[in-house]
Amino acid sequence: MNYNSNVAVFDGKRLRNRRYRKGLTKKALAENSRINQRLITDLEAGRVLPTDEQMTRLIAALQTTREYLTLPWNNGFSEPALSFRAPSKMSQRNKNAAMSIAQDGIDLCEWILKRYDCPPVNIPNFSYADTPEQASDMIRAQWGLGQQPIGNMVTLLESHGVFVFAAETENDLDFDAFSFISDHKPFVCLGTRKTPERDRFDLAHELGHLVLHQEDPSPAGRNKEQEANAFASALLMPKGDTLAQTPSNPSTEAIKKLKNRWGVAATALTYRLHRLGVMTDWTYHSALIQLTKEGYRTSEPNGILVGEKSAILDTVFRDLYQTHSMGALQTDIGQTKQDIAEIVYGLTLTVSASNQSTTWNSKYTEYGIQSEMPKLSLHTGGLRSEQNW
Repeated sequence: MNYNSNVAVFDGKRLRNRRYRKGLTKKALAENSRINQRLITDLEAGRVLPTDEQMTRLIAALQTTREYLTLPWNNGFSEPALSFRAPSKMSQRNKNAAMSIAQDGIDLCEWILKRYDCPPVNIPNFSYADTPEQASDMIRAQWGLGQQPIGNMVTLLESHGVFVFAAETENDLDFDAFSFISDHKPFVCLGTRKTPERDRFDLAHELGHLVLHQEDPSPAGRNKEQEANAFASALLMPKGDTLAQTPSNPSTEAIKKLKNRWGVAATALTYRLHRLGVMTDWTYHSALIQLTKEGYRTSEPNGILVGEKSAILDTVFRDLYQTHSMGALQTDIGQTKQDIAEIVYGLTLTVSASNQSTTWNSKYTEYGIQSEMPKLSLHTGGLRSEQNW
């Protein structure tokens, strides 16, 4: 039986998307699948359809499924719409992988939204704010956050309609967090190679892009990155609380203790204190030198935070396992269990192995971070589950 004559829904864009996600060139895919490279080009361009044998080879080479390569293509965004951190330092291979994971994340999100009631989108447009600090104050006021430290940043974004997923990759692919909007739905994708403190800052940074640059067709650029950084710093370390809790010119040891209150990196707090005038230039630079010597530039030695989990994903996947519906999800979006696990890497334990619940961020309250968030209600059929995070 010839695949050409039976499946007209094969879309070369999905073939290209999967190749991007696996970090393969056309030449590498041609070699792995034993298909002529020119034919790979024609398949991706939609000029021809694969035969049954070619389809089987492509599935094996790309470690994917027939369903994935034959589902309708969701063309929800383009590369310029993604707000990559330091885009000039990213290779095109990494950008392509990020776009591929974003597309697969959209498919997962749409499947969830069709079956579960999730919080509506509530991301204000504060592009008119005079400064990122002012925009941070405005969103704290609108979301009723006051001046207190923020607990779970993932759940905070989810409770206002942002879909958060992860980006575990293979083949040495690497990229930072990024955000985008598809069909009026905001998304944030986290990298998987940072500390919990830096993940929180990345989430706040991407929220800054969504709040400050949501109407910009290309939210990238050095100035916009600086604005998003300033927004994140002010959001996580609100001026009133930071000034009230910090002595003038704190020592490096004091900074390492104080950072736990806001769940931020020691260097991020040092920068914020200098910007607020709490530290002189001399104490600021001295603290950075000392923190660098102790390894705080790239990590958080003896950090107390654990990775934040997703209230939505944890509830959804727990339900899927309880109702034995995980297979339906995999078939409907054409992704393997491994594919899905990579998209939600670190955000929930349920998808990876078991159906056991877990606790997280248990140390937050010890340091003053408020961990309670609004109730999230999700339901499918007769199921209704409410959890207060």
